[in-house]
Amino acid sequence: MSMTDSWLCSANDKPQESMITKSERGSLSIRVISKGKNYISISIMLKRKKGSD
Repeated sequence: MSMTDSWLCSANDKPQESMITKSERGSLSIRVISKGKNYISISIMLKRKKGSD
């Protein structure tokens, strides 16, 4: 199941049995803790050109 607006709305503020973590393409992840709170995380990787400081 992918992250969609309807999935986020259904998981928001609803107690869960355990923590749920979903990720999309390795850079965006959402964690829903057992109390029903959502935490969004975005990972960004920057490539530097060789020889630049």
